[in-house]
Amino acid sequence: MVDLAAERALELCDELGEWDLAHELLTAELPYGVDPEDEAKAANTQLSPVPAAVTKELEHFVAYRREEFNAHRTGPVVETTTVSGDQATALRFLKYLKEKEGQEQVSLKLFAHAQVGTWTQRYMTWLRGELGLKSSTIAVYCNAILTVATYALTLVPAAERDACELQQLVNLRAQAETLSNREKKFEVKSPHWLSWGEANEARVHAFEAYAKAKQSSDATLAQKRSLLRDCLVPSTTPAQPPPPRTNLPPPSPRPSRHRSSHSTRSNAPTALASYARPTPTHGPPPSAAHRRPAP
Repeated sequence: MVDLAAERALELCDELGEWDLAHELLTAELPYGVDPEDEAKAANTQLSPVPAAVTKELEHFVAYRREEFNAHRTGPVVETTTVSGDQATALRFLKYLKEKEGQEQVSLKLFAHAQVGTWTQRYMTWLRGELGLKSSTIAVYCNAILTVATYALTLVPAAERDACELQQLVNLRAQAETLSNREKKFEVKSPHWLSWGEANEARVHAFEAYAKAKQSSDATLAQKRSLLRDCLVPSTTPAQPPPPRTNLPPPSPRPSRHRSSHSTRSNAPTALASYARPTPTHGPPPSAAHRRPAP
């Protein structure tokens, strides 16, 4: 009996863990928005003209998202800009459903359809292949479809609500977000970005220009100050080389030399001296008078 109760408790913990993850994805906002270049590519993909029935549904959707208290909504009230973005994505998705999936009777109820997960997957593939959108933009669009789908469930009967697989939308959004995080690691830097080598080269050129102006009698004091300022700005970053990209552990501390079990105090200065005195990298070797006596 105890084993059966423990197994049931573990099953409930697993179910609650999966529900918490889905609930978190439904309520959490993405940390980024639509890329401006992608927004321009998708500018002409919205449904037009918008049927009167869809316009009325969108008005109710805005109220659903903007009401301070709504028992059918998961999550807090959102700003107007967020609702506007969700509306635009809804119109894009409806146009895709009409032209690519053959859904002539467009309505927000299609977001609660049993095939919404399959349609969304094809839509995301179309956005990537046909329009060339980034994964971050696709994740935002998928998140908006998921948001509208939660509202569309309030428009359909209970039997249709049970057939709608919101978990598939949650999976697609998580996959797009993972791809977005991976793309950000390898995305092209800004044209104003300087690598460590380029910054170091700019510093050398700045010092050479200042040295020439300092020796020239034609350079004014204002010009020399400007060149000196050019030397100071690039000297802050390349002074320290970039850290290595490996995850090697830090070097272990150097063990003390001449340590014995009966003379710890007498050997302490010798050990400290081995740390404090730097090893010469150039110049003649130290004379015999400055050499440390052998232990």
